[in-house]
Amino acid sequence: MEIMDLSNGKIAVKNVTFEESKKLSERYAVRRAPATVITTTNSYSPSKDPAVKFYGFPGGHEFTALVEDVIDIANRHPSTLSDYAIEKIEKIVTGAHIQVFVTPTCPYCPRAVRVAHQLSIANPKMVDAEMIEALEFPELSKKYSVMAVPKIVINDIVEFQGALPESIFLSKVEEALSLGNVDVGKMDFGQ
Repeated sequence: MEIMDLSNGKIAVKNVTFEESKKLSERYAVRRAPATVITTTNSYSPSKDPAVKFYGFPGGHEFTALVEDVIDIANRHPSTLSDYAIEKIEKIVTGAHIQVFVTPTCPYCPRAVRVAHQLSIANPKMVDAEMIEALEFPELSKKYSVMAVPKIVINDIVEFQGALPESIFLSKVEEALSLGNVDVGKMDFGQ
């Protein structure tokens, strides 16, 4: 709410319950709650709306990622992603689901979240990126054996830890895509 108050009317916040927001949940592939979705409010088609997701409270070091994501979504362009990475990610024609597990006290986690979210902003139709606060979702942390953060899971088949450079992160996305064709819209993302 503070960000909205400081934006001079340029940012709106809409609070909805998970149950009453079925249409919005489907539109932005929101799979769990609590969730914060950063998106535009224009007339883009649902499949092209840039949207990034935070599951759990984006506090601590993640607040920086939240603010930077707001700016990138408003500009509809990833601010620090290289032209090379943008060109590569725009060519993706199969789905990439990126989950970044974080904790609020990790100083390295925001960098991993930002790379994942920027990849999604560059190709919102094919890349779905989520920050997951590991302590708020212990069942997911257990499922993916999260022992250290940031931990990144791509399409449930490629996993790595650490805030890797953009080029290596991108190569991990490409590796996941080469191992299997995934339809992000049809993946089962249950808790």
